[in-house]
Amino acid sequence: MDKILILTETVAGYGHYSAANSLKKAIRMRYPSLEVHIVCMLPLISKPLETLIGKFYTQTLRFAPSLWGAAYSQDREWDRFFREPLGKLVSGKLKEIIDSLSPKLIVCTHAFCLSACTHLKQKKAGSFRLGAVVTDFDAHSFWIHPDVDFYIIAHEEIGNKIRMKTPLPRLYPTGIPIDPSFSLNQKDARRARQQLGVDLDRFTILLMGGGEGMGPIKKSLDSFRKSFCHQPFQLLIITGNNQALYESLHMETRTDPHIYTFPFVHNMVDFMCASDFIITKPGGMTCSEAMATGLPMVICKPIPGQEENNSDFLLNRGAAIRQDKPKRLPQDLSGLLQQPQQLALMRKQASSIGKPYSSFHGAEIIADHLH
Repeated sequence: MDKILILTETVAGYGHYSAANSLKKAIRMRYPSLEVHIVCMLPLISKPLETLIGKFYTQTLRFAPSLWGAAYSQDREWDRFFREPLGKLVSGKLKEIIDSLSPKLIVCTHAFCLSACTHLKQKKAGSFRLGAVVTDFDAHSFWIHPDVDFYIIAHEEIGNKIRMKTPLPRLYPTGIPIDPSFSLNQKDARRARQQLGVDLDRFTILLMGGGEGMGPIKKSLDSFRKSFCHQPFQLLIITGNNQALYESLHMETRTDPHIYTFPFVHNMVDFMCASDFIITKPGGMTCSEAMATGLPMVICKPIPGQEENNSDFLLNRGAAIRQDKPKRLPQDLSGLLQQPQQLALMRKQASSIGKPYSSFHGAEIIADHLH
């Protein structure tokens, strides 16, 4: 039985792990004879280090996002100070896992382990092919290694950037792998709203901040509550893993008939099918899921760096609008309600970008590279 090892992390958001899990689900459905293992390397190397990095990342994004953006933009410095040292640091533990599993193919949905994989590949420490899944709509140089055999990417333009630095790998613009349910379980808005137990006819806005529940969710909620008396809106709020935020908002809105709060959910496809618009920070996974359901986006305060790049991509293609002032959100969406042609065009543009079958196409590519 051929074995596939998918390396990922959860330290910088849930999207990387979600992409890995989506691929695993699709591979199991299409190729049940293949054995798939998902491994997060950082906690195996040092659990305290993982905790420290996670806290540093979230605190930087919360209190000094411009600092993260400045660091993200320093491609050469990342290469110089992190790629080789990090590869050597991780390669020892990774070699143990490779020796134990003997995978025929390794796929990275997080860049953390890529340098270690290429380090071992150069030393021929195990015979494996190497693939990378870029989980944003742009590719930081940290993703780009000459020993990567193939890349699964969100769109063709990323491939052009990768080829400028290394012309050898195969490039597959199949989309960031999202849960197979986005190709199997989509439904019309009324049916999705009925399943969720919300109003069937109101203009429905999905408000969320990724798996960690980040972004100006509370300020956005306050703005919409002031407009409910004269606008036919309803809000579906997903707080992700931010349990404190969920409990706070749930208590605050429990008597509001058109506000629904949810913690982390596993049926995101139902929420997106039920909605007319999503207000969120533009993580790669959230963007991919929204586009797969033809759901236009309002981007609010993207993180400098990868989220700014994701934002620019969607804005340039007319699938999103941007409003960094939460108090202006009701006014902007009210304006769109008065322009049904523009709203329909945004939905069309979103659908044209969306790739609901991305996980299955990714599974096919992985299976092909086993031979």
